[in-house]
Amino acid sequence: MLVRKIKRLISLVVVVVMAAAILTGCGGADNGAETGIEGKYISIVGEMSGMTLTDENIAGWAIELLKGGKGRMEVDGESASIKWTLEGNALNIKVQGEEMSATVDGDLIIFDDIMDTGMKLTFAKEGSSAASDPMLTLSEEEKTVVGKWASDSVKDALGDDASGEIAADAFTADLAADKSAVITYKGEDMGEQTWSIVSGMGSIDDLDINFEVNDDGSLDVTYFEGDDYYEFHCVKR
Repeated sequence: MLVRKIKRLISLVVVVVMAAAILTGCGGADNGAETGIEGKYISIVGEMSGMTLTDENIAGWAIELLKGGKGRMEVDGESASIKWTLEGNALNIKVQGEEMSATVDGDLIIFDDIMDTGMKLTFAKEGSSAASDPMLTLSEEEKTVVGKWASDSVKDALGDDASGEIAADAFTADLAADKSAVITYKGEDMGEQTWSIVSGMGSIDDLDINFEVNDDGSLDVTYFEGDDYYEFHCVKR
């Protein structure tokens, strides 16, 4: 898969730099000061070339910030010592002459362009609520559809008003950040479901339900099963 090739490419860049650091070491004094951001941070989401990378495609990256500006970075089993400084919310990490700039946002460390690779990489403090927050791992497109939706109008297969056949509010969807979905149709719960979306086109994966995001943020949802074929216009509740 392309995402795996991207991960291998970025990992290679980082590991090469780390290998140099392991061989030559990093200098600097330990002043013993604490900043409050010390701890271990794990990678939770990456973005590159318009793609969002999560789960196994971004696993294996970690940064440990120790007291006094020392620490370690790990990538796919390789590790090296680092030096770091913090000014305001600007974090600078140095690995044998290579510097990486990041922004600290609560329990997050965000690299907008890690090692000039064009990859945005976000780390969350291990054990924090941010590390387990599914919203942080979603693409911007996915975030727009998370929420509770209800239909307010319905059309048939010909595009004509079908409210005489079926209630305009017969369809609801609760799309959660963890990709689970609760769907009701004519008041019937459709069971445990999951959802996905790519380039504005989404689906309820195990049902014959597709949806499209409109420019105004609403959804057009098509439902077809047996003799039923309807297009619902849905808005967030």
